[in-house]
Amino acid sequence: MNKLSVVCIRCFSVLALSLHTLYANSLSDQDMKIVQQSQKIMAQAKEKDFADILHPSKMAEEKQEAMQLYHQLSETNPTLKQARQDRQQASYYKLHKILVFASLAMGESGLKALLKRVHTLPQAVVVFRGIPKGMPIMKALIKIQSLGAQLKPVPNIMLDPTLFKTYHVTVAPTMIYLSDQVINPEATRPVYKPLARVEGLSNPHWLINQVKDRHAKDFGQAGETVAISEPDLIDVMKERVMKIDWKQKKEAAIKRFWQKQIFTALPEAHKDKTRIIDPTITVTRNIQAPNGQIIVPAGSSINPLHMRPFDEALVVFNATDQKELACVQQAVQRLRYDPAIKKVILITTQLNRTQGWKDYKQVTNLFEAPIFLLSPDIKNRFQLERTPSIVTAEGDHFIVQELAIKGGPNV
Repeated sequence: MNKLSVVCIRCFSVLALSLHTLYANSLSDQDMKIVQQSQKIMAQAKEKDFADILHPSKMAEEKQEAMQLYHQLSETNPTLKQARQDRQQASYYKLHKILVFASLAMGESGLKALLKRVHTLPQAVVVFRGIPKGMPIMKALIKIQSLGAQLKPVPNIMLDPTLFKTYHVTVAPTMIYLSDQVINPEATRPVYKPLARVEGLSNPHWLINQVKDRHAKDFGQAGETVAISEPDLIDVMKERVMKIDWKQKKEAAIKRFWQKQIFTALPEAHKDKTRIIDPTITVTRNIQAPNGQIIVPAGSSINPLHMRPFDEALVVFNATDQKELACVQQAVQRLRYDPAIKKVILITTQLNRTQGWKDYKQVTNLFEAPIFLLSPDIKNRFQLERTPSIVTAEGDHFIVQELAIKGGPNV
């Protein structure tokens, strides 16, 4: 199974919960805030560049943000909260003994009748293979949701094309009663052996009675059926991915990269100046170990240089200024011969937006080392005020040296 299929399968469990959640509970004010937050995340995701998505740090940030949103929903929305508890107790699919395979091709009246028969059975779930061609996923989910919106309790519905392939379902309605016997015990997602099956009927009570009366078997076609009209969602997603011009997207992302960067500019230094930075911090609350033991009591002072020596040199400069480049070149050569400095880190405040990659390559070639962009965090941590600046450490203090640029301000 390829990575895309694995991603799709993981999405379908969420879609199953989403359908149930859409009309299981009225949204509270707190729920509405979370919904608005999710909409904001989705809007931001649309603006992401392909290059951003590939960046490990960006992936970690977005994964954490998505997980935080899910946990918030799990705590405030009763349906998701119960679903999370159910997942902890047993496999999600093991909760549903009866799979009722459906399709929008059955028509509105046929689907409503099916959902009315299923909604009182918590062990039954209605499964759809995909969405109509050309229809957005959310529109399709809302369409399905509206069919059972008036039923209490609401029916279990999921969107999962993998179940159609697993149990070789090609027509609707098809009902399958699952046994407790797992066919693939070593798989991450269990597949249960069918105990009874019938095509053309949509009343799960009939199938339940057959099993109770020990008449369980494959009953074949016992009523009118329709072909599944919705294409396999995984196949649709694969097809869409194959049509994407990734080379063009990559090139476009590279071109936009520097236009989107936020530079942390600093004024130019015109006189030599040295400042001493004390990195000592005061702990405002107790720092405890998992067993409750206090490691660092509140009120304690901590100097990070006491715990780990700073044997690097940060060189912060404006790479678009030729005078600063010449000044920094000399400083870097000196630092590289200093036995107390094990590593020189080059940080620029700016690069030419229109020639960003060209400038970046020229500067890295000049210093034969990678160049990093100055972040607000680094600026604040070392109290940087002007460029060029060199940050080193001596004893329990950081030393910030501002180097004078000869010739005065740029014209």
